[in-house]
Amino acid sequence: MNNLLTSAEDYVLELLNNNLDKNYLYHDIAHTQRVVESSIELSEKQEVSEEEKENIVLAAWFHDTGFIENAINHERESVKIAKSWLAKQKVSNDRILVISNIILATKIDVHRENLRFRTGLDYNIRKIPLEPKVDIELFNRFNSEEDINYNKYRFTFGLSYNLKKNGKFEAYYRFENDVNTTSPNRLEVWGLQYRYSIN
Repeated sequence: MNNLLTSAEDYVLELLNNNLDKNYLYHDIAHTQRVVESSIELSEKQEVSEEEKENIVLAAWFHDTGFIENAINHERESVKIAKSWLAKQKVSNDRILVISNIILATKIDVHRENLRFRTGLDYNIRKIPLEPKVDIELFNRFNSEEDINYNKYRFTFGLSYNLKKNGKFEAYYRFENDVNTTSPNRLEVWGLQYRYSIN
């Protein structure tokens, strides 16, 4: 095991041992160690680079550290802890992002429903094949333990060009942001789209 993984192991074990609530019967140190062992075993069977294997194992070490803060958003808290520690180890921002995404991939919304409200406006400019559009979306997440509340909004601004018999070409910008959370995610997307319908 290399120095970075050894240091991560020492740091996480000390962090969990000193800060994790003893009432967690499943998400404890033994669970983290089992996940790390499984990650090592699985990554060795895959055709991935040494750096990719290391990223997977680092994510495994940190994936439940957020439980020292709270259980509900522990993945986000785990990412914060991992980012802080990895930055101090002078790990590149690109790698930190990869490791963070692996940690977030462990998030599962159990017994939750999402409800999306969407409204939009298209405008057809006379004699010009350009159509500006805007969409607004609000996302509600709720379960039996929570009141209904908005947890995300999304704006999409686009411009489409009608090629008539040859389809439609569209360029758009999308902005998405979490709300009512301690660790909001923000996403910006520029996109190009081509549509062709066969009648």
